[in-house]
Amino acid sequence: MTIEEGTSQKKHRVLKLSIFAVILAAVVLAASLFVNLNCSVPFSPDWDGGKWSEPLLVNCNAPSIVEFKDKIYMFYSVITENTIGDDDVVAGPKEHVLFDVLYRVFDGTNFSEPVYLSSPTDKVSVRGSYFVFEDKLYAALSEWWIANYTSYETSSLIRMKVFDGDVWQEAPGPFVKNDNPLNMNYFVYGSEVWAVWQNVIRSGVFSNVFSVKTFDGNSGSATRNFTILAKKPGDWRSVVADGQLWFVWSNTSFYVDPVAQTRPHNDVLLGRFDGEDWSNVTVVSASDDTGGNWGFFLTKYQDELFAFWGGNYFDTSEHGEWVWVLRRLNLTDGSVSELTPVTPESGYKCSGGSTRVFDGRLYVLWYSAYPNWKSMIVAFNGSEWSSVCRFDRGYDADGLFVYDGKLWAYGTEESWMLNEAGWTYLRSYTRSG
Repeated sequence: MTIEEGTSQKKHRVLKLSIFAVILAAVVLAASLFVNLNCSVPFSPDWDGGKWSEPLLVNCNAPSIVEFKDKIYMFYSVITENTIGDDDVVAGPKEHVLFDVLYRVFDGTNFSEPVYLSSPTDKVSVRGSYFVFEDKLYAALSEWWIANYTSYETSSLIRMKVFDGDVWQEAPGPFVKNDNPLNMNYFVYGSEVWAVWQNVIRSGVFSNVFSVKTFDGNSGSATRNFTILAKKPGDWRSVVADGQLWFVWSNTSFYVDPVAQTRPHNDVLLGRFDGEDWSNVTVVSASDDTGGNWGFFLTKYQDELFAFWGGNYFDTSEHGEWVWVLRRLNLTDGSVSELTPVTPESGYKCSGGSTRVFDGRLYVLWYSAYPNWKSMIVAFNGSEWSSVCRFDRGYDADGLFVYDGKLWAYGTEESWMLNEAGWTYLRSYTRSG
């Protein structure tokens, strides 16, 4: 290559970069105008006796947040191989997408460079779940790969990796082999890690057979099964509160409405499970609620268990929008509160719900797919709810965590224009007193 050719190519690259920068600036401006024009209430950083910071931005996609040894670990997945063509309606057996896991470390101000927890070159697709157990950080890695490229048979396993703060090591395993459920829920209960999943009858249809496998730090137990008190269980969540394991779930049935024809109906139940038997099982949805209820989550605050979900029981709109509702169970005497709406506003969907206790208050975060891409947060001080704080971005509502004396809200803006991994925004909140 001559000097003139090199100079010409350099000018051409500069021109391309300049054009891309102009296009990118126009896209950002258009997005900003879209958000501002569609936000009926502008975001105010001052709220409920405290203040929200300006958002921090980091290149990672929908991270799982774990605090370990005074640092925040942000685990996320990226696509490292995609062989699915754009000309097929249905992906064939030779087409697949492989994921790998990375993480960044956050100290409250700075983010580390991304670190691969799995190998991006081994033709194995990896997803993960993460938790702290016995002062060590664990990653339960769900792996899938093509075992036979002639017949395209696949294999899978779930293995554990453990981190002591210096190096990652393989934990004894595999934890689960050739039975790799997609909906495993990990939590620490007693002196063990529990992995619970609901079995599948066929694609998209779940059975009332749940499996549990425990891990004591050295080995995994045999798998055992249990059922819950429902003819047709739907969505479910679990939480450990005061050393007790509680579940909230739906019992799906159908009724025939003369106008709307057949519509789904979900009773919501709450109960305690000791590994063998159920107790304190209570129907927490209203007795005359004949609508759909979805998106459950549980949390403990003070001496009560809070069960949240979304439904149309309190909806008064013409569009059939959802309203967040709440039922509280007193852990001391077993009494149950009235079913109440968290906020009288409708339109806020049951996705990405998250709760945290901070500075003596319970904070509840979620987002709206309608209207206006707004996410919102409210606080409960034990007797009443605060005003609603609406963020100026709908993607500030993936979750909450408490770190470094602050409450943090985070969420991901997935944008193919910027990076396949997406961008995560973090915003901290502090109170003045």
